[in-house]
Parts: sequence; structure tokens; C-alpha cells
Amino acid sequence: MRLIRYHLGMRSQSTANSAQHANTQYDFAVVGGGIVGKASALAMAQLGYSVIQIAPDLLQTI
Repeated sequence: MRLIRYHLGMRSQSTANSAQHANTQYDFAVVGGGIVGKASALAMAQLGYSVIQIAPDLLQTI
């Protein structure tokens, strides 16, 4: 199960780290961090899909 969350405007700490994520492909991209966005991202991740969630209220990557 792979679920990655990003805070909008968050800067990467290293160029290598951002290059690694730039070349990563995801099955689903969920835009929004409200209850529906979080539930959708979690449901897809639990089904085995790779998911990236992008929202202004997320303060860390997981």
C-alpha cells in the first residue's frame, strides 16, 4: 500500500528527492485534503493502488 501526501507549496529538501518523485508514476492522484479526499485516497491505497494526495492542509509527506 503506497499513499504519499504533499502540502502545496512545500519545497523539496533535496534535488535528488524531487527528481525521484518526478519520475514516479501513480495510479491515482487525489487533489484535496478534506474528508472525501482523504477517504478516497485511503480506499484506493487499501485496494493496492499507488496514490498521491495533494492538498493545501497536509503538512508532511507519508
